[in-house]
Amino acid sequence: MGCVTVKDPKTHKIKSQPNLIFFQVLLVLILVAMPPAAQGEPPPISTDRILQTNSPDILQPGYHQLETGFYSYETDRENNIKSKHTLLNNNLYRIGFREKMELRLALYGYNIQHAASGDDTGLSDAEISTKILLFDSSANRPKTTLNAGFTVPIGNDAFTSDKVDPFFSFIPSFSNLLPDSIYNDNSLGVSWNDSNADFKYATLWGHNLSESVIFYAEFFGAMAIDSGSNSYGFDWGLTWAIKNNVQLDFFAGNSLNDSATDFFICLLYTSPSPRDGLLYRMPSSA
Repeated sequence: MGCVTVKDPKTHKIKSQPNLIFFQVLLVLILVAMPPAAQGEPPPISTDRILQTNSPDILQPGYHQLETGFYSYETDRENNIKSKHTLLNNNLYRIGFREKMELRLALYGYNIQHAASGDDTGLSDAEISTKILLFDSSANRPKTTLNAGFTVPIGNDAFTSDKVDPFFSFIPSFSNLLPDSIYNDNSLGVSWNDSNADFKYATLWGHNLSESVIFYAEFFGAMAIDSGSNSYGFDWGLTWAIKNNVQLDFFAGNSLNDSATDFFICLLYTSPSPRDGLLYRMPSSA
């Protein structure tokens, strides 16, 4: 197998990145294997974004959806020294593969980091995962899905773990038990980085301001299982459905303790699929 090369952001030496080729080939194979898109009018667009809480909904077989962030910005302060982190063009590509299953390919874009230790630029690691419907909603049961996968170490030295790191999360949604204009999604899971494991949790509440605009607020956190150290934060945002298959998102947030990023802001955009021009999610069952 061939490989591509990128410059190491610190030493400017060229290093091999065969994992990037593997990621690209895998994407092509999955697209070829996709089932035909379902017939009829799809439901309105709905997205996962790069928040801590994902939605429990799953794409219909044959449909696929691109969620991309044009710009995100984080600031942090440690020992009275301010650092900045910009992430350009983070992408989540979702593919409806089976009736109760979707595949997910995430490439979190190009990093520009300014810190006291120096400046770094380069790609982040990628992620490959699948989301599976465990329980559909009922009169007294939340709709629940499982999202599980692993990272692919294609990133530059400053932004990679150099290992395949697994992760999983359970995503229960209590929206079916709430009034129509209010919804609630939650996430509980574990991610590994090298030999360290973090328990991650999040809850998101949303309210329809109009037929096309939704306001949401989210509380999230992560606890290191080995040390018990905890970081947590809060964010809020708006989604605007420009039309049935195009949506803009804006969100901002800040930490609630010293272990989390001080401030972050992001603008996101979902555009039509290059294959069939449709970006939709499976609707919740009644």
